[in-house]
Amino acid sequence: MTLLFWLIVFLVFIALEAVSMALTSIWFAGGALAAFFVCSADGGVKLQLAIFTVVSAILFLCVRPAAKKLVNKRIQKTNAGSLIGKPVRITEEVDNANWRGKGVVEGMEWTVRAKKPASIITAWMSSKIVDIQGVKLIVVQTDS
Repeated sequence: MTLLFWLIVFLVFIALEAVSMALTSIWFAGGALAAFFVCSADGGVKLQLAIFTVVSAILFLCVRPAAKKLVNKRIQKTNAGSLIGKPVRITEEVDNANWRGKGVVEGMEWTVRAKKPASIITAWMSSKIVDIQGVKLIVVQTDS
């Protein structure tokens, strides 16, 4: 393989990473750069491929967890998961077919959907939260 090949591979992986910004291909760019240097030192094709594979794997396995923490440190975790199992006061009839339903839990109003798609939960019925999907509480009715 030639220096130009590894340079192109390096640039392609850098471009993919620039587009995705998801820490998915940067590791292979590092492997391509290492293989580029092996190629420039007249290393054989098998050695180039081995270096590409090993360096990419090491970067992926060892550096990725630390890099994800660094990149994702601006993501703010919420305590929404702590609401699961809590009661919710239904303030607007829950009707999944018509995309309706609101409820209040711990003083906050939420969009509410029934766990069973066909069920309708009337306003002021007692319900409890069984799941959270995005910004919607998934509930089941607790009274008859």
